[in-house]
Parts: sequence; structure tokens; C-alpha cells
Amino acid sequence: MCTFNTPFGRYCFQRLPFGIISASEIFHRAMEHIIEGLDGVRAYVDDIIIWGSTIQQHNQRLTSVLERIQKNGLKLNKNKCQFAAQEIVFLGDKLSAQGIQADEEKINAIMNMPKPTDKPGVLCIMGMVNFIGKFIPNLSAKTTHLRELLHKENNFNWKANHEREWLKLKDALTATPVLTFFDPTKRIKMSTDASKDGIGAVLLRAEGEHWKPVAYASRSMTETECRYAQIEKECLGLVFGLEKFHSYIYGLPTFTVETDHRPLVAIMKKPEMSPRIQRMMMKMQRYDIELIYTPGKRLILADALSRAPIKGCASTTEEDVQVHVNTVSAALPVSDAKTRQIIDETVKDSELQRVMENIRDGWAAGSCPQFFHVRGELSVVNGLLLKQNRIVIPRTLRKELLQRIHEGHLGVEKCKGRARDTVYWPGLNKDINNMTGKCETCLKYRNKQTKEPMTVTDVTTTPWHKVGMDLFHLKGKDYLVVIDYFSNYPEMALLSSTSSNCVITHAKSIFARHGILHTVMSDNGPCFSSKEWQDFAKVYDFKHVTSSPLYAQSNGKAEKGVRILKQLLKKAADSASDPYLALLSYRASPLECGLSPAELLMNRKLRTTLPTSAKQKIRPKLEQKLKHQKMKQNNFYDRTAKPLPPLSRDDAVRIESPEGWTTKATVLQEVAPQSYTVKTPEGQIIRRNRRSLLKTPATPETVPDQELSQTQAESESISTHNAHCNTDTDTDNLTNTSLPGEMLIRRSARHIKKPERLHL
Repeated sequence: MCTFNTPFGRYCFQRLPFGIISASEIFHRAMEHIIEGLDGVRAYVDDIIIWGSTIQQHNQRLTSVLERIQKNGLKLNKNKCQFAAQEIVFLGDKLSAQGIQADEEKINAIMNMPKPTDKPGVLCIMGMVNFIGKFIPNLSAKTTHLRELLHKENNFNWKANHEREWLKLKDALTATPVLTFFDPTKRIKMSTDASKDGIGAVLLRAEGEHWKPVAYASRSMTETECRYAQIEKECLGLVFGLEKFHSYIYGLPTFTVETDHRPLVAIMKKPEMSPRIQRMMMKMQRYDIELIYTPGKRLILADALSRAPIKGCASTTEEDVQVHVNTVSAALPVSDAKTRQIIDETVKDSELQRVMENIRDGWAAGSCPQFFHVRGELSVVNGLLLKQNRIVIPRTLRKELLQRIHEGHLGVEKCKGRARDTVYWPGLNKDINNMTGKCETCLKYRNKQTKEPMTVTDVTTTPWHKVGMDLFHLKGKDYLVVIDYFSNYPEMALLSSTSSNCVITHAKSIFARHGILHTVMSDNGPCFSSKEWQDFAKVYDFKHVTSSPLYAQSNGKAEKGVRILKQLLKKAADSASDPYLALLSYRASPLECGLSPAELLMNRKLRTTLPTSAKQKIRPKLEQKLKHQKMKQNNFYDRTAKPLPPLSRDDAVRIESPEGWTTKATVLQEVAPQSYTVKTPEGQIIRRNRRSLLKTPATPETVPDQELSQTQAESESISTHNAHCNTDTDTDNLTNTSLPGEMLIRRSARHIKKPERLHL
């Protein structure tokens, strides 16, 4: 140290010279080395303090120190030494068995100071007061008006409020509390709080069941900090307390920090938070703290310290605050022109202005109820009202922002996700729901509705009681399929045409073999909706039930039969085998219940090409097994189904088609479970399954009164016919049934307008 070069070599001091800047630190390090390992001894530069709980312990420690001093060749000034003192003044504070107190000489000096006559006089007072400020709770509140005199823009003008504050400050100095000694081996706790314009903290040490103060600290917030959200103010108070008491708590094992702001405790455990809180969290990383919630009524000291409004008080973190504000402003995903527009509209929005006033001055009960529940997340940055990092949009710009959010016609959840990233206003989710629900383009190309739960129907327990019928086309030929609901026994006939007469002829042939059944379930094909078929049903005395148009699932049994028989015919043709043997094999093959369709229908086994010696028999408890199988199918189906809300008369709906949800309509009535008749704006009456009808808030176009009256008459006719229909029939697990076919007008019965010829 202090080595310098000369022509004769390098030279340095052999002893520490006077006047070196680091001399005191070097001397202090040497003193620490001398007393190292001694209990109850501390040194600060050339001052050594020795203490003991008893006189014997004190004398023993004193002897050890004197031996070390003698061993290291040091000398003591007898006139400056004090032995066995009950209290001493050390580093400006009075230390005693009771704790730490302010030096009475400094208090007397302040008490005897004359009233200041200029700003330098106020600076002198404040300097001395701040030196003993750790003994005065809520010091910043007690010096508010005196500090205002120090502002550059204020002229010195001593008024009555300054005089009152000066006298109260003197009274507070005469009643300074006794602070306890800091002991890292005992439980340590720090309490913090933030008011609308001040923050405070107190460091406490456990003494049995009670907590005693070690030090107080408080300060006012800057103008920028006053615009923080309340949760950010509370976090700022926590950081202030940690930095203020750094010399006490740095390096301690886990200690408790209490706050009266419950959301602050919760947000510390979340993986995502606002950038401002993230910056504060980074400052807390070097401390091992356990943050807990304590009700405000039990957080008296810190709460009192925080209520200290000091306008324009400088802060050591003000530079960091400004950097953060600039960072947040630059990171907003908005152009400068749009930001300027939002700021201008925010100024004009009276509601947002009241919110910003509440952020600055504190929230009154019942003020701005739409924002009150998120008040802890609101802040003001450069004229913008923010909810965390989301811009609060003024009312005049919300419609435009909704259109931007819905660009691309995305779904509801994706629109909400886009909005959550950047913007906020009360009722945002509701506005997005309304907008997407009324968007013509979205409604037109909306996805299919989720299938509804299966309608549980009674199990058919009688053979050939109910059958499903359908037509299918394969390799240029048309076929009629009839399948029994009880036994799954299929009948198939090759058709020469798909006319009603041809289908009826083959149906009569099948009925002649197995008997006339009770119910026929089919779709609304031309052959089944003709007058000839309705007359055939009356003559043969069976009930004809149709499924919802364009909803083949309603006639599931027949559709299943079509698929099975198509596969049989395709495989037989591909393998050049006999299709009739294939049909026989299916009829004679056991089902899940253990019996074949032929056994269930005819109560006997069919003889096939396979040799057999089994006797004819019927297994018991068959009905129970069939019911169990039915419930199993229902459970599997309902796993991915959910019920759709029922429709009422005059509800506005859209009808699903291959092009999407393009056709608007109005509900007339429910003609069967989950099956409705609707009327289009052109006056056309259509019947559809509930899954093919999308309820919308929009109102479809109206139809002429003449057509409406005709529709009502037709609806009344349908209702009257349904009232006379026999409903005590066994049905299968279908999701829909529909009107008897005779109510549908066939093509030949429609009114035909003859063409007008010009006879040129």
C-alpha cells in the first residue's frame, strides 16, 4: 500500500500513514483481528465495548481483552475508559440493560434550538431529527409540513401549521421509546404496510409471548409511486423494509414478514405476475422470508408508520421506478398513435377519471363498483389506466376493439384469450359472447353441435313387434331392408323400382311370412311418405313412425342393418360366393346374448352347412340380458354426449345443411322428443332433429300473414293428429321419433299451376 517508484527502487511505508482514505477501514480490520474469538466484545475503529450479564462475567471478559491488548502492544487512554458502567453512549445511541435510547444530549440540542428563519435552518433541524428518527414512530407524518418548506418551488414562509408541527416534534422527542437489542438467535419479524401515499416498516424481536421493536422506518412515496396499484404499493413497502433493515436481516435464516394485504401473499406463489412486481421480487431474492397475512387491526405499528403523506419526497428507488415506467410503456403492444388516442379518450371518460382519482387518493367504499373488485391490480402509467399489463379501454373505443379482437372470426375462447393478453374493461367476456353469438359469418360456418344424450326407450320384448325399414343402392340395384328390433333378424328384397307400390308388394310378402307387426320405423323417403303407404298401413293395421329428416341416426336399427347387408353382398361378390348362404350364416350366428337372430325370432336354430347335433332350447333370463345390453350401449353413447336446451315456440334458430348453418327459421312446435317443426322465412315448414337446430339470438325474417295463418292451421292439424295417435308402443334406443307419414304431402297431391302459353 502507498508504494511508489524511485530511480533507486520501490519504496513503501512500514506503518500506516495519516490521511489515507482507507485508513479507518484498515485500522478497524486490525482491531477485529485482535479481539477475534472473544465473547461479549465488539470494536468499532478505536472504540471497544465489553458487556456481561453479571459483574463476574464482565470482569472475566474485560481481563481477556486487556491481555489481548497487552499482547499486541496497544496502549489505552485511561481518561477515555469507562469500567462497569450501567449505561454508555456508543455511536450516538445510549445503550443500557433496558435497550437502546436516543442520546439525551442530542435531544436537548434539538429542544434548545431556536425557530428556523430560513431553509438552511430547517435543513439543520431535519438532519438532527433524522439521526434519531429510528426512535420515533411515524416520523415522516410528524415532519410533513416542515419538509414542504424544503421544496425548491416553495419559498420559506413559516406559518401556524409549521409552528404546531415543530412543537409536536419536540414533544415526541421527549417521549422517545426504548428499542430492544437485536438478537439473531431469537425470533425476528418484520411488519410492513402501505397507505395511499406512504410506506412503513418495523423490525420486531420476540421476547417471550410479546414482540418488542428493534427499529422503525417510514417514508413517503413519490408521485409516480402514488399511482401504483395497491398490491404494488404493498410490495414496495415490503422491499423498503428489507432494504432499510438490511444490516440486521441479511444472512438470517428464514424469518417472518407480515402484511395486511392478503392478495400479496397469494401472488407471491404464482408463476406469473406484472413486470413491476417481478422487479421487486428480484430484490427480495437475497432474503429468506416467509410472507404471512395478518389482519390490519393487529398490524398497528406498520400501519401507523405508512400513513405519512410527504409530497414530492425523493426516493432512493425513484430512478428504478422511472426505468420501470419507461419499460412498461415501451413494451405495450400498441402503436404511438393508438396510445395517444387511448390516452385522449381516457381523459374524456368520466368513469375512468374517477378510477384514476381513487388510485391516487384511495378507494372509498362503494366507489366505482365495476372496478372495485380489481382495485388491487389497477395502476396509472403515463396517462394510461392499466390492469396489471392490460390497457383499460375507454367506453368510446370498446366497439372498435371488439371488432379487432374478432378478426379472423375466431371462436369465443380464442377471442377471450386474445383480449386477456392486452386489453380490459368490465364485462369484456360478456361483450365477446354477445358479439360472436350474433356474428352472421360465425353462425353460418359454425361446427356441428355436440350430440345429445341417447333417449332411453323401453326394450322390445316381443319378436316381430317393431321393425326398421330402409332402402339402399348397391352396384346399380335397389334393395329393401327390414330388420326386427327384438331379434336383429334381417329380411332383404331386391326391388325393380323404388316406387311405393313395389316396396309395398315386397313388404306384404315379408309380412305374409312373419306376420303383421305393430310398428314400422323408417325415414321420410318418398316411398314411405306417399299416400299409398299410408293407406297400406291403415289396411294392415300397423303404426308407421318416421325419423327426423337428414338425421339417419334416428333410424339407427335400419341403418345398421343396411350396413351389415351391404358388407355381406360386397364380400360375397368379391369372393364369388353365394350371397344367400352369407345371409343365412348371419341369421344363424349367435349375438351377444348367446342366441342367433333366427332363434330369437323363430325360437329354433336354422340348419346351415355346418353339421350340428344340438337340440333346440331357449336360455332363461333372456329379457334381463337384453336390458343389460341396452343399458351398456346407452352408457357408452352418453360418454361423449350432452343435452341441448329445449326449444320453445317462436324461438329463432338456424338449420344445419351441407353448406353450414345457413338457413334461418322459427320454431313451430315439438312434434316428438328432440324433434321439431320449423318455418323458414320463405314459408316452408321443415322438420328437423334438435341437434340440427342452432338457437340464435337473431330474429329470422318474417313471412306474410297469409302464409303464417296457413302455417298455424297446418300446425293445429298436426297437433290434432298427434293427440289421436297411439303412444303406448314399445320403442327402441332411438334419439328421435316423428310424425306419422300421412301428414306429409306427397308430390302428386300438391297444387300444380299450369303454364301460360303465348301461342305465338
